[in-house]
Amino acid sequence: MPDRQNELNNEILSQLKNLDSKIEKMAVEQAVREERYETFAENSKLQTQHISELMGVLNQGKTAAKLVAGLIAVLAGLGATWDWLVAHIRIM
Repeated sequence: MPDRQNELNNEILSQLKNLDSKIEKMAVEQAVREERYETFAENSKLQTQHISELMGVLNQGKTAAKLVAGLIAVLAGLGATWDWLVAHIRIM
């Protein structure tokens, strides 16, 4: 009877060790997945930040373009006014 009990104890111990190794393997795989997810999330945040910075630069470029267009319109208006004045002065 004690031999049978020892065999059962050894079998239980063997199964517990096997289960422990499987759980350890699953824990390592989960940790790797979590690390990959964290890395992916960090990379996504960085890409979003870079895109935001680029959009800011583009918006600054649009603002500069609007200012240049406004300046050109003002100069064109001044030129047209000057031409009108010169034309009317000549008529007088």
